[in-house]
Amino acid sequence: ESIILNTEKLKQIKIEKIEELKTKDIVFTKNSDKFIKYLISNSIKFCIVTNTNIDTVNIFKQKLPLLNKIKNWICRDDYNFSKPSPDCYYTAKNKYYNNEKYIIGIEDSFVGYNSLKHITDKIFIFNNEELFKNNDCYLFDNFEQLILQFQ
Repeated sequence: ESIILNTEKLKQIKIEKIEELKTKDIVFTKNSDKFIKYLISNSIKFCIVTNTNIDTVNIFKQKLPLLNKIKNWICRDDYNFSKPSPDCYYTAKNKYYNNEKYIIGIEDSFVGYNSLKHITDKIFIFNNEELFKNNDCYLFDNFEQLILQFQ
Protein backbone atom coordinates (compact mmCIF):
# COMPACT_ATOMS: atom_id res chain seq x y z
CA GLU A 1 0.00 0.00 0.00
CA SER A 2 2.81 2.46 0.75
CA ILE A 3 4.31 1.86 -2.67
CA ILE A 4 1.03 2.86 -4.32
CA LEU A 5 0.82 5.94 -2.14
CA ASN A 6 4.40 6.91 -2.97
CA THR A 7 3.77 6.38 -6.68
CA GLU A 8 0.67 8.54 -6.51
CA LYS A 9 2.55 11.20 -4.56
CA LEU A 10 5.34 11.21 -7.19
CA LYS A 11 2.77 11.58 -9.97
CA GLN A 12 1.21 14.51 -8.13
CA ILE A 13 4.60 16.17 -7.63
CA LYS A 14 5.31 15.75 -11.35
CA ILE A 15 1.97 17.33 -12.27
CA GLU A 16 2.60 20.23 -9.89
CA LYS A 17 6.08 20.84 -11.30
CA ILE A 18 4.75 20.85 -14.88
CA GLU A 19 1.97 23.28 -13.92
CA GLU A 20 4.50 25.55 -12.20
CA LEU A 21 6.78 25.44 -15.24
CA LYS A 22 3.90 26.62 -17.43
CA THR A 23 3.71 29.85 -15.40
CA LYS A 24 7.44 30.66 -15.44
CA ASP A 25 9.44 32.61 -17.96
CA ILE A 26 11.92 30.45 -19.82
CA VAL A 27 14.90 31.93 -21.64
CA PHE A 28 17.77 30.54 -23.66
CA THR A 29 21.15 30.09 -21.99
CA LYS A 30 23.88 32.54 -23.08
CA ASN A 31 23.39 32.70 -26.85
CA SER A 32 22.26 29.09 -27.19
CA ASP A 33 19.51 30.39 -29.49
CA LYS A 34 22.19 31.86 -31.80
CA PHE A 35 23.99 28.52 -31.76
CA ILE A 36 20.82 26.61 -32.65
CA LYS A 37 20.08 29.06 -35.49
CA TYR A 38 23.65 28.65 -36.74
CA LEU A 39 23.35 24.84 -36.78
CA ILE A 40 20.01 24.96 -38.57
CA SER A 41 20.99 27.59 -41.15
CA ASN A 42 24.19 25.69 -41.99
CA SER A 43 22.41 22.33 -42.23
CA ILE A 44 24.58 20.83 -39.50
CA LYS A 45 22.97 17.62 -38.35
CA PHE A 46 22.34 17.58 -34.61
CA CYS A 47 20.12 16.04 -31.99
CA ILE A 48 18.96 17.25 -28.60
CA VAL A 49 19.31 14.48 -26.01
CA THR A 50 17.62 15.17 -22.72
CA ASN A 51 16.76 13.42 -19.47
CA THR A 52 13.52 15.43 -19.56
CA ASN A 53 10.21 13.80 -20.42
CA ILE A 54 8.24 14.78 -23.49
CA ASP A 55 5.56 16.70 -21.55
CA THR A 56 8.16 19.06 -20.13
CA VAL A 57 9.97 19.35 -23.47
CA ASN A 58 6.68 20.39 -25.06
CA ILE A 59 6.33 23.21 -22.53
CA PHE A 60 9.80 24.42 -23.47
CA LYS A 61 8.89 24.20 -27.15
CA GLN A 62 5.74 26.21 -26.54
CA LYS A 63 7.63 28.94 -24.67
CA LEU A 64 10.66 28.93 -27.00
CA PRO A 65 9.32 28.39 -30.56
CA LEU A 66 12.83 28.07 -32.03
CA LEU A 67 12.98 24.63 -30.40
CA ASN A 68 10.22 23.49 -32.74
CA LYS A 69 12.65 23.90 -35.65
CA ILE A 70 14.93 21.20 -34.22
CA LYS A 71 14.19 17.99 -36.08
CA ASN A 72 15.95 15.40 -33.95
CA TRP A 73 15.12 14.86 -30.30
CA ILE A 74 15.70 12.07 -27.81
CA CYS A 75 13.65 12.58 -24.63
CA ARG A 76 13.52 10.51 -21.46
CA ASP A 77 10.55 8.60 -22.89
CA ASP A 78 12.72 7.32 -25.78
CA TYR A 79 15.20 5.21 -23.80
CA ASN A 80 15.28 2.82 -20.86
CA PHE A 81 18.08 3.85 -18.53
CA SER A 82 18.57 7.42 -17.33
CA LYS A 83 21.88 9.23 -17.17
CA PRO A 84 24.64 8.46 -16.24
CA SER A 85 23.87 5.44 -18.41
CA PRO A 86 24.88 6.18 -22.02
CA ASP A 87 21.57 4.63 -23.18
CA CYS A 88 20.17 8.00 -24.27
CA TYR A 89 23.21 8.77 -26.42
CA TYR A 90 23.32 5.28 -27.92
CA THR A 91 19.63 5.70 -28.77
CA ALA A 92 20.41 9.02 -30.49
CA LYS A 93 23.34 7.51 -32.38
CA ASN A 94 21.32 4.50 -33.53
CA LYS A 95 18.46 6.71 -34.67
CA TYR A 96 20.25 9.69 -36.24
CA TYR A 97 23.95 9.02 -36.86
CA ASN A 98 24.84 8.63 -40.53
CA ASN A 99 28.63 8.40 -40.64
CA GLU A 100 29.20 12.10 -40.01
CA LYS A 101 32.84 13.04 -39.49
CA TYR A 102 32.46 13.65 -35.74
CA ILE A 103 30.08 13.08 -32.89
CA ILE A 104 30.31 16.14 -30.66
CA GLY A 105 28.51 16.39 -27.35
CA ILE A 106 27.59 19.25 -25.05
CA GLU A 107 26.92 18.71 -21.37
CA ASP A 108 26.94 20.67 -18.13
CA SER A 109 26.96 18.04 -15.36
CA PHE A 110 29.01 15.09 -14.14
CA VAL A 111 26.07 12.77 -14.79
CA GLY A 112 25.73 14.05 -18.35
CA TYR A 113 29.47 13.87 -18.97
CA ASN A 114 29.61 10.28 -17.74
CA SER A 115 26.81 9.28 -20.09
CA LEU A 116 28.33 11.12 -23.05
CA LYS A 117 32.01 10.20 -22.79
CA HIS A 118 31.48 6.70 -24.20
CA ILE A 119 30.08 7.82 -27.51
CA THR A 120 31.60 11.14 -28.64
CA ASP A 121 34.76 12.35 -30.32
CA LYS A 122 34.71 15.73 -28.55
CA ILE A 123 32.88 16.94 -25.47
CA PHE A 124 32.13 20.57 -24.72
CA ILE A 125 31.23 21.43 -21.13
CA PHE A 126 29.00 24.39 -20.47
CA ASN A 127 29.92 26.51 -17.48
CA ASN A 128 31.23 23.75 -15.19
CA GLU A 129 34.89 24.39 -14.43
CA GLU A 130 35.10 21.61 -11.84
CA LEU A 131 33.99 19.03 -14.39
CA PHE A 132 36.40 20.47 -16.97
CA LYS A 133 39.42 20.33 -14.63
CA ASN A 134 39.17 16.58 -14.19
CA ASN A 135 38.25 15.41 -17.68
CA ASP A 136 39.26 15.47 -21.33
CA CYS A 137 36.85 18.07 -22.66
CA TYR A 138 36.50 21.70 -23.71
CA LEU A 139 35.06 24.38 -21.43
CA PHE A 140 32.84 27.24 -22.60
CA ASP A 141 30.47 29.70 -20.95
CA ASN A 142 28.74 31.27 -23.94
CA PHE A 143 27.29 29.36 -26.89
CA GLU A 144 28.72 31.92 -29.34
CA GLN A 145 32.11 30.39 -28.51
CA LEU A 146 30.90 27.09 -29.98
CA ILE A 147 30.02 28.65 -33.32
CA LEU A 148 33.74 29.25 -33.86
CA GLN A 149 34.38 25.52 -33.34
CA PHE A 150 32.01 24.65 -36.16
CA GLN A 151 33.31 27.10 -38.76
